[in-house]
Amino acid sequence: MIDSPATATPKVSWTILIPPPVLAAALSFVFWAIFAVLGMPPVAWLMALWPLGLPLVVAGVALAVWGVSTFRRAGTQLMPHAESHRQFVVAGPFRFTRNPMYLGLLTTILGVPLTSGNPLQFLAPIIFFAWINGRYIPFEEATLVRQFGDAYLAYRKRVRRWL
Repeated sequence: MIDSPATATPKVSWTILIPPPVLAAALSFVFWAIFAVLGMPPVAWLMALWPLGLPLVVAGVALAVWGVSTFRRAGTQLMPHAESHRQFVVAGPFRFTRNPMYLGLLTTILGVPLTSGNPLQFLAPIIFFAWINGRYIPFEEATLVRQFGDAYLAYRKRVRRWL
């Protein structure tokens, strides 16, 4: 029997083996380092926006931690490349977004340039979003459709991917 795309086990690519928090931190660090190596001073007007950046960082971390703790309470896997999941989680922040941990990381690294004054760090959330949305999420969704079928498809219709 040949598996259909909905039931086939997705292939694990190196592009999803990097833990998302590591990816987010690495991207932010790389653009901070480039800025530092180039000897560029912080952009004053951007640093003046720290009252917006700091709450974004705090809210992002809180949302990601809430998602992680919800997964842990449910006893399911955190790694995106897991071939199966013990539980289908729809509680906590998963009632509002299908990807609260990714959204939290994205929000965090979006707030970082507003606190550091480094405009290059705005590239980090752009690349992170593209990578997560294009690589991690399609793999995870294929796994969830294969494992949970109609229950996941109904959830996907009801709850947005991001916001």
